[in-house]
Amino acid sequence: MLYVPLGSAARFHWEFKFGDLTDWKNFDEISWGKTYNKYLRTKYITLVKQSGNLQMNPILDDSVKSRANWIGNITQQQGCRIVFILKNVSKSDQTTYGCTSSIWGEEIRDGPIHLVVTGECA
Repeated sequence: MLYVPLGSAARFHWEFKFGDLTDWKNFDEISWGKTYNKYLRTKYITLVKQSGNLQMNPILDDSVKSRANWIGNITQQQGCRIVFILKNVSKSDQTTYGCTSSIWGEEIRDGPIHLVVTGECA
C-alpha cells in the first residue's frame, strides 16, 4: 500500500534488470496505470524503447493526463529504474496501480500497489 496525503504526489517506484543482451534486444515497452487482478485495466503511460517516446493514453481525461508523468532511465547496463508520478492526488485516484513490461511478447508484471489517499493536504 502507498499512503499519500490528499493533494500530494504519489510516487510509484519500479525497477527491472535485464538478464542479458537478448532480453535488452527483445524489450519493447513499459506501461503503467490502473490494474485489476494484476492486469492493466487503464494504461496511463507507455514508454516505448524503439522510439524512446512517451505515449499518454489518448482516452484519459485531461485532468489525469496533466498530472501523470515519470522520471528515471531505461538502459541495458542499468536496467529500468523508473518512478511513475501522479500529482495532486484526490480521493478518486484511490485504486490499484501496476506496471507491465513487454519482452519478446511476454509480459512481466509488477504490482498491484493500492493507493490510499489520506485526509489532509500536504
